[in-house]
Amino acid sequence: MNISKVACAIAAAAVMAALSGCAGTRPPFPIPDEPGLYALDSHDKLQRLDGDQDWEVKHWSERANLSPDTRFVILDPAIGMDPTSSADRFQLWRVAWVRSEIGDENLAMPIKGSPWAVATIAPFAVPLSVMRAPKDPAVMLTPSMQLSPGLYNLHLDGGSTAHDARLGILWPSVEQREYSAHNCVDRYLNQNTYRTCSGLTGMQQTMAVQGLTVTLVDPTRGPDGLVVQGVVTNTTEQTKMMPMLQVTLHDPSGQEIGRRVLQPSVKTLAPGDRMTFRTAMNQPSGPAKVQVTLVPYPNAGL
Repeated sequence: MNISKVACAIAAAAVMAALSGCAGTRPPFPIPDEPGLYALDSHDKLQRLDGDQDWEVKHWSERANLSPDTRFVILDPAIGMDPTSSADRFQLWRVAWVRSEIGDENLAMPIKGSPWAVATIAPFAVPLSVMRAPKDPAVMLTPSMQLSPGLYNLHLDGGSTAHDARLGILWPSVEQREYSAHNCVDRYLNQNTYRTCSGLTGMQQTMAVQGLTVTLVDPTRGPDGLVVQGVVTNTTEQTKMMPMLQVTLHDPSGQEIGRRVLQPSVKTLAPGDRMTFRTAMNQPSGPAKVQVTLVPYPNAGL
């Protein structure tokens, strides 16, 4: 046998073995060069999310228009000290709009500071699955479903430093009044907590919408999207406060594929009166079921 050919074969086998060894130790997701909070796009490209205040202001436009399929990577030395990396250390919250502050006498007052807040209550939590890197103090966080357009806050609990990052999912295209209505909270100062603006008891919610009926016209497809329209009628003998209307689209499997909250065009409906509504939703690619529900909120309004 030709000795040179044998030598080449041995060298090639050695290279393949080296490559195989590298592949076996390759992390399951990209690892940042520096500790911090990062967005990870569908092309496995990392984008920094956290920094000092000046950095955050300068780079907001880059962090405000992330994709709905964004995942997240966190690199922090404290993660390496936690062998379990318990999931509750990593939190993603949809940011809420604060309508009012409720004082000691249960009176609504104007808010102080920013109207945007992280309300750590169930309606705003985004479930995450956690994947840990085998050799690095890093995790990849994947939302349980595609993120809807809006504002979000990514939080690492118990990191080496306080870690939070504000980000937007297609935020420049969001109608902010609609988003505020759907993500509205009141801040209760004496309890240091938040409640949704529609946070009425089940009985109160039933009474608020009782006697208001929704009649839908068949949706039509047009240049502006899927046009949903209908009429709300007060069938009672009392004047009713008009709630908000939530329009939801579902695909044939029941999966939600679109949602919009509409402000009523009138504050009240007298007995027998009607209010019409109309909105254009993003055009679904296939068949869709339209559902319109009434969402009550306290008389303070938005």
